[in-house]
Amino acid sequence: MASKLLGTPDVKLAQGDKTQDVAYYQLVAGGTNFLIEGICPAKFRQDRENLERGGEGFAEFLPTKVWQIEGEGKKKLLWSFGRLSDRPDAKAYLNDHVDAEGVPIEPVIIYSTGGHDDLLLDVIPIVDLPKILFSLDENGKPVRSGGRKMVPLIAMKFDIAERLNLKPVLLPLEKRFDDMQNAAAREATREASKREQEARDLAAAAKREERELRRQKLMRRTEVIAFTAEGNRRKGTPVTETATEREWESLPKGHPCILVTSYNDETKEVGAPVQYFIVKKRDGGGAPKKHEPVAVTAERPVGQSSATKVLRIAGVMMKDEPEQVTLVQDFAAVKALKAAGLNSGTFVGVPEDGKVHVYALAGDEIKDRGLHPEF
Repeated sequence: MASKLLGTPDVKLAQGDKTQDVAYYQLVAGGTNFLIEGICPAKFRQDRENLERGGEGFAEFLPTKVWQIEGEGKKKLLWSFGRLSDRPDAKAYLNDHVDAEGVPIEPVIIYSTGGHDDLLLDVIPIVDLPKILFSLDENGKPVRSGGRKMVPLIAMKFDIAERLNLKPVLLPLEKRFDDMQNAAAREATREASKREQEARDLAAAAKREERELRRQKLMRRTEVIAFTAEGNRRKGTPVTETATEREWESLPKGHPCILVTSYNDETKEVGAPVQYFIVKKRDGGGAPKKHEPVAVTAERPVGQSSATKVLRIAGVMMKDEPEQVTLVQDFAAVKALKAAGLNSGTFVGVPEDGKVHVYALAGDEIKDRGLHPEF
């Protein structure tokens, strides 16, 4: 059984011996951040480097510890590997999160013998770990309390075994529960679980389709040209962003963008350019970021000074409405931006007394809009 962790920046290798590496894998499940320590064969590093070069690679990842990340520099140990007393040859695995057909599976730790029989002995949903207490019974055998109830846990074991082509083996307590649970009730539980999975699959497919439609819509826009303060020419897709929506996040990694004050998809009218940047995305997911953003204007500046330096793009509440405001260091910079070509109602602000003094650049005027809080 192999875990598909290669190419994920969150997998960080530590110094290991000649036969294995130690890796740390970050996972978000159920709204909780987890850090998973695991052991990988030395081949893991070679396969990962191959994937980063555009090839393919998989490596066995054997989890040894799981922590809950509680804050900056704080973590709580939730689970550490201990052999099952009745199957000393068992190993713990982290599932791929997808089955053979690419359908998502809830992240779980799997106890399996591996080898010829491929027996599935136990499953522990990772999202349940903060609610589980691990201890020893009166005979010194490992037991756990809390977490998911036994009946749905048994149904999950059968479901995962079927998806991953393993043979499920019921633990003694699970066997007693299963004997009491009639086949019809168990099948009903599995069907309900299947319907929930299908609903999640449909929602995920709809979200992917919506994201693809947004991407195609943006890619059809005609690129615009703008200039940096040094007079360097920049070209990219015009995009907008508000407090609740950032269009450029739908574009592919490495795509050049020019942030503009507005864009009308019907008339194709483009507002004033504000910033140029490249879309940066991690292979393993996470929020997209702007790579090397730089302030730009519609016209090539002549003899520009440092007064035109843009501090950042901020969100400001004006009359109970969120607005995008370009922040500069002083009023001289406001006038410099207007001279550079910002004159279509663009909001420019100067930090003042913990708030933002906002000005509207419209036509030949610089209109004072007063002090407003930043959010």
